Amino acid sequence: MNRVARRLCRRFCLVRPWMRKFLGIIHPFSSLAIAAVCLLGPAVAAGQMATTQDPSAQPGANTSPQPSPSSAPEASPAEEAPSEEAAGQLREKIHKLIEQLGAEDYHLREAAEKELIRLGPAAYEPLLEALNHPDPEVVARARYVLRVIPSQLGWGEESGDIRELLSFYETGAPEVRRTVLRLLANLGRGRGWPALARLIRFEREPLWAKRAAIELLAAQPLLPETRERYAAVLRRHLGDSSRPPLSWITVYVQIPTRPDDALPQWRKLVAEEQALLAAQPERTSAAIVAALWTLQALAESELGQTEAAKASFARVQELLVPEVPEQLEAMVDLALLLQRRGKVEWAEAELRRAVAGADPRRSLRARQALAELLYDQGHPLAAAQALEPFLKLVQERAVPMLDLGSVSVGEVRSRMHYFFACHFLAQGNLAEHRRYLQLAIRDDPRNIDALIAAWQLADAPADFREEIRHLILRARSQLERLLAESTDPEEQASFLNQLAWLVGNTKGNLDQALNWAKRAVELHPENGAYWDTLAHVYYHRGEWEKAIEAQTRAVALEPGSAFLARQLELFQQTLKEKKPR
Repeated sequence: MNRVARRLCRRFCLVRPWMRKFLGIIHPFSSLAIAAVCLLGPAVAAGQMATTQDPSAQPGANTSPQPSPSSAPEASPAEEAPSEEAAGQLREKIHKLIEQLGAEDYHLREAAEKELIRLGPAAYEPLLEALNHPDPEVVARARYVLRVIPSQLGWGEESGDIRELLSFYETGAPEVRRTVLRLLANLGRGRGWPALARLIRFEREPLWAKRAAIELLAAQPLLPETRERYAAVLRRHLGDSSRPPLSWITVYVQIPTRPDDALPQWRKLVAEEQALLAAQPERTSAAIVAALWTLQALAESELGQTEAAKASFARVQELLVPEVPEQLEAMVDLALLLQRRGKVEWAEAELRRAVAGADPRRSLRARQALAELLYDQGHPLAAAQALEPFLKLVQERAVPMLDLGSVSVGEVRSRMHYFFACHFLAQGNLAEHRRYLQLAIRDDPRNIDALIAAWQLADAPADFREEIRHLILRARSQLERLLAESTDPEEQASFLNQLAWLVGNTKGNLDQALNWAKRAVELHPENGAYWDTLAHVYYHRGEWEKAIEAQTRAVALEPGSAFLARQLELFQQTLKEKKPR
């Protein structure tokens, strides 16, 4: 794995050994499994690790690092919504200036260049198109102007953590760039959406603009009130462009409200990208086209067009093969999207196909995703068995170079043992349940779910309970220290959530647990896991109505999670039993 990508994962995705709520039941970026499994794909070959080069740099031009073009400043109201006539006049002026870059008169060429630089962001997209101009002089000067314009854009209103992500994106290898795009799409309160939108507009490389659009579309919120904020961000930051990825977003977001018009338009756009893959594969990728087909399948399914949705999903399966590392990564990404949108059967089918066909050295990500999905659906034995073959390879040293991502062997093994423990509890075999919990804690003493389950064991020996109590206190102390040291809202939300979950489920201070849980959902209200934690704290406090309200929100945010749905049923049944007759 790329070291920078690993650093990003730990810095922004909060990879900690004691993270709770794994990828089958949560928002994509709030646990060890998602941070290690969802964000970071297989390690790229040494030849792919070189820093991404800027194809638009003019020979002899200044090549010092420049701020990302995605960080353009916010437009003023006048710039944000110019009249149609004024916008048309500006476009015409820019196109004339671009043609003037190839004028015979040197002074005219210089004047056009300076004026385009002055116009800045407004000229950016026409200049991108000018890179395909038949006149080499126009192409060379357009490249230079594109290189100069970003230096004048600054960082806009972005917060420090987003600026840091954008700097990683600007200088990073492909693996790092993919990680940054996913992170931006899933930061709390949609804080990364404006940066993604501007990347779609200003990214010099069309492939990366398309990847940014896919991430932004996949992040489309499920709740109506959040969708309104999402749409406002798009209107404000996407602007008017003829770039294909912008057309994708413009059309796709209209499908729920204008399906008769927007869905045929979307199908046409997907067909065009499919044709581009066949004719000019360097301008797109199988992963990009498969993502478009997946989004189409989801839209058709939500509109009740079941057969059309199945046919679209079949196209995804035709496009992606697990033997190709980039496509294997895409298979897991799309499966996670499908699960989050409630298409669990499709997600499971894609993950099983990935596990069956992948190089065993690169199968951990797919195996973790499959294991967490199966556990969420109430199949802990199958979940454990999904991880077992990979861990046997590690134990037998049959494969010398295994890509473990950002997790340790102990953390993965601990999770497998926890799944086995859950299976034996369901079977009523309490001796094996306890034995596997002990193994889980041995392999990872900071596995919060295992610690909670061990604390809840009935008739456990006194020395065992004292050991678990000590480990719980140590985990809590570590989390409180990390929370106190953190200045990043994503980290803070995660630490608050973990503290609330740990303390709330081990008979700790429920007032304190409630405060932590509330602060977590305030920082990241789109995270279903955090609402689930809040619901559990309310439940343990005996506030049944509030528990149901919070859990209902969690289920709405994670419609593919059977675990969250089961918890909601439990809370509702408890309220029914507790109400006076």
